[in-house]
Amino acid sequence: MRLLSFAFLAFTAFLQCGGTVIDVTSRTNIPLELEKRNVTLGPRDERVDCYNIGTTTTRDRLKFAADWYCENRISHGITVESGGFDKEIIAFGDPWVVYVYAYNINGCPAWTINDNCYHILYAIMDNCNTDTVTAKQGGELWDPCGHWRLDPGNWDYEY
Repeated sequence: MRLLSFAFLAFTAFLQCGGTVIDVTSRTNIPLELEKRNVTLGPRDERVDCYNIGTTTTRDRLKFAADWYCENRISHGITVESGGFDKEIIAFGDPWVVYVYAYNINGCPAWTINDNCYHILYAIMDNCNTDTVTAKQGGELWDPCGHWRLDPGNWDYEY
């Protein structure tokens, strides 16, 4: 029984830190091999930290930046190596910018940015400054293998 428990924990860790980011909160993104095995996956640990200070922008602009980033990275098959990162400053012709950052943490194997990118960036956008759509300040999301940022106005940090 102890070996079975260890195997399940190891399998869960593999899924959370595997070759691609898997949205385990939705059965639509579970790989076909798991569907065939009838495996039920629970939600992974995610923590959103909101800035609640600094530059603000509208939800529409954050959504535009999040959508642009995810579409661009997915279409180019961007992979984030263990300990590596992908980041972008998205500027749209007026003084505002949005900084988007994806960092592979905790020694996890490389993962490819996929449709879960939307889930992650929308979680930041929609769980911070929930009382407004006109003064969003962004934040960060942490999961076992990733640290993501959606940050309006912080265009020079670590870039």
